[in-house]
Amino acid sequence: MSYQVVKKDCFLAVGLPWEGTSAEADAGAIREVLKELHHRVGEIGYKISSEEIIGLSYRVKANSEKFRHYSLIEVEKVTHIPNGMVAVQVPAMNLVKATHNEGEDVATSYQDIYQWIEQQGHTAASVEYTHMEIYPLDTSTYEGNPEFSIYIPIKEHVHS
Repeated sequence: MSYQVVKKDCFLAVGLPWEGTSAEADAGAIREVLKELHHRVGEIGYKISSEEIIGLSYRVKANSEKFRHYSLIEVEKVTHIPNGMVAVQVPAMNLVKATHNEGEDVATSYQDIYQWIEQQGHTAASVEYTHMEIYPLDTSTYEGNPEFSIYIPIKEHVHS
C-alpha cells in the first residue's frame, strides 16, 4: 500500500446520513445507504463529479459505539437539499491518503494506515470527522469489496 500526505480544501457536499454501530456497518447498513445515493444522485444539483461518492464518518460522542456516516456527492453550491438528504461543509484538512485494494480486508487497511502515520511521526488529528473514503460511483461500491481511497486527517510532524 502506498501513502501520501495531501491537503484537501474546504468543500460542500450533499447526500444521505446514517447513524449506527460498527457492527451494523459491517453487516451492510452503509452499503444500503450507498445504494440509495447511487439511485438518487440525479436529484443533486451542481455536482462537481459524477464519478465518485465521498463517505465521511464522524464520532457521535466520545466513548460511544455509535458513529455518523454521510454518503455524499461534492457540489459547487447548495440551492436545494433533496428529501431525506443533508448538506455538509467539510473544513480544509491535511490527510494521509491510501488505497484500499479490491478484495482486501478493510480493517487491515486501516490498521496499516494508522501504523504508517505513527511511523512517520504524524498523529491522527482530533477533528470532527475520523476518516473519509472516496468510492467509485458504480454498483461495485455496494455490491462487492471495491477498491477505494482512504483519507485520515492528521497533524503533520514538523521536523526541527
